[in-house]
Amino acid sequence: AEALALSSEVSGDLNAAENYCIATIPKGRSMQVKRLVEILARVRYSRGSKDYAPPVDAKAGGKPNVLFNVSALCVAITKAAEKGEASLAERTGLLDQAIKELTPFKDARLEEEPGDTTREDDEERLEFESELWVRIANESLSQGLLRQAQQCCGFAVSQLPSQPELRKRIPTNVWRWFSVAECVWGRAIAGMVNEEGQDRTL
Repeated sequence: AEALALSSEVSGDLNAAENYCIATIPKGRSMQVKRLVEILARVRYSRGSKDYAPPVDAKAGGKPNVLFNVSALCVAITKAAEKGEASLAERTGLLDQAIKELTPFKDARLEEEPGDTTREDDEERLEFESELWVRIANESLSQGLLRQAQQCCGFAVSQLPSQPELRKRIPTNVWRWFSVAECVWGRAIAGMVNEEGQDRTL
């Protein structure tokens, strides 16, 4: 389905691309259909739609998938950035919306009882959520929102377990996003440096 949706998008058959995405997204696991979520968001943005969210999973009681929704918003931000400086207000609005949606998800995750999900589910969500916080942090950095960029990087790495034995179980692809978060954090700090009078809180 991903190949069909992508080829339809490239060929300009947006109806077919959207239909492939809508038919497949509710049936797959997060990382399996992640690219379809991104294709759907690009197609809808190209059409001028403001609704980038993918269809809900009826099996989950019809509840929206927050990670999918935020991923779609990140795609919309990327597309808006292609317009140049004229898109700053649009990007800022999308960025605020992404943070607004993802923050309660983070808080709910921290309150979950152990054992509610499988290890595979946990690893997929860990990777996906870390990636989204880093993408949001990087966009915040590009907009000059340096402290916000720092905060989002902190949210990404806050998922790192304190116990050494649990850290060993974290997949390599998740460590990659933690590393990128540290890089973005460092760039935000560098952007705050003031040679004439440094803020002691940095």
